[in-house]
Amino acid sequence: MTVTAYYSSDTHAPSVGIAAQAFFTTILTACLVNGYTGKSAAGWTSAYTGSTGQVAYQQGAGSNGFFLNVDDSAASANGSNARVQMFETMSAFGTGTNGTPTTAQISGGGYFPRGNNGTDTLPGRWLVIADAKRFYMWHEGTSTSGTTGFGVVVGFGDIDTFGASDIYATLLMAYSGSGPSGAGGMQHGGTTMVSLSSGNYMMRRFDQLSTGCQITKSWDYVKGGQTAYMGNSTAATALAYPNPVDGGIYVSPVWVSEAIVSANPVLRGVVPGIWAPLHYLVGTPASVLALDTVTGSGLTAGKTFTFCNCQANGNAGWVCFETSNTWS
Repeated sequence: MTVTAYYSSDTHAPSVGIAAQAFFTTILTACLVNGYTGKSAAGWTSAYTGSTGQVAYQQGAGSNGFFLNVDDSAASANGSNARVQMFETMSAFGTGTNGTPTTAQISGGGYFPRGNNGTDTLPGRWLVIADAKRFYMWHEGTSTSGTTGFGVVVGFGDIDTFGASDIYATLLMAYSGSGPSGAGGMQHGGTTMVSLSSGNYMMRRFDQLSTGCQITKSWDYVKGGQTAYMGNSTAATALAYPNPVDGGIYVSPVWVSEAIVSANPVLRGVVPGIWAPLHYLVGTPASVLALDTVTGSGLTAGKTFTFCNCQANGNAGWVCFETSNTWS
């Protein structure tokens, strides 16, 4: 499965105002469906469309074949959002089976926040990493041309499930509230394997029954400074940056668990292509590691990684994307 990293700095990448109408759909359509000069499309289809900024994307070959309905039609405005919901099947934009999150879970769907940097027309930096099964996206969010603030990180697609019969292991990582500093997104995890991650939902629970369920993402809690926010620590209890013994940058896989059917948490799989930074970086300038590419060694030899700053529920942090063609 080919992994492609799309950068706003690519010569032919789309340039769109960070808070503009159709911000997400302009970028996602270019990366997932059409491609652009120098970068092939990731193999998705635009299955259904509505008005401006309304696109339902379907996963490509080898995937579960599910849909992400993105309503990015809100007028250009600071603090505006796209609303998102995943479906098992669809017959039209906004119409399908097992829509998740449900109205009871998050009324109107999850949030993909645009920016609120004070200038609607400013083209912000962004990054999309995708294959035919999943995509992850970072954009500047509250920052202005990368000089201040923290970014938004969202995603959708199949995890690497631990069960061959787990055919509904498709994950939506959205925000549960509006605005770039709202709760949830890719950054939000759990301090235990039963602490639910805001805005994070699986298409169905592990026994393949019921509607979509909220899940928990977790990583190496001890090394990461004992926090529920990726790359964040409220005290300097995380690893020093870099690790002074070997000069290394340490990251952790991101696991998915749920505790709905069983009283004890059930480990369902790993989110491929995402790694949790385990160092104390909060309070450092936004330029530190931002969009830097790092080459792995040891257990991560042969992989390359890009780091992006982020914010969820007011908690600043970092995420690490595996940008090499080395996913499962």
